[in-house]
Amino acid sequence: MPHSILLLCPDYITERMAGPAIRYWEFAKSLAPLHAVTLAAPNSIPDFLQVEMPARLVQHTPANIAELANGHDIIIFQGYILDQYPLLRQSRKILVADMYDPVPLEGLEQQKGQGVAEVQAIAHQVRMMNDQLKLADYFLCANERQRDLWLG
Repeated sequence: MPHSILLLCPDYITERMAGPAIRYWEFAKSLAPLHAVTLAAPNSIPDFLQVEMPARLVQHTPANIAELANGHDIIIFQGYILDQYPLLRQSRKILVADMYDPVPLEGLEQQKGQGVAEVQAIAHQVRMMNDQLKLADYFLCANERQRDLWLG
């Protein structure tokens, strides 16, 4: 049975994309043959990219997030999307947290040596990840090794 799936990409979809955008682009390509998929990015997506994608491509904004969320059965997200769009916290849709990026582990290296600012940044990142773990119905990660990281 096909579902309608909203992929809330945390990164810009452009001709040249970084890791998170590539991941969500590939999710969309893989899921679109069997489901109604919308790939939403924080930027206006260039029209020429639509030719390559069997999914609908849109921009997610505070003005349209409720409509996007209400129009889909499943919402897949990553990172600070729940902070950016707090209404998703009360959603009755199936929420799938993409735990691909262990943000607090990255933060330990990025914030190293910044004292109080480091502790605050890491605490904020841990809170963000904990929110995802509390609110999501399902979780994704990159591979078995990363799954072991999350499960212990």
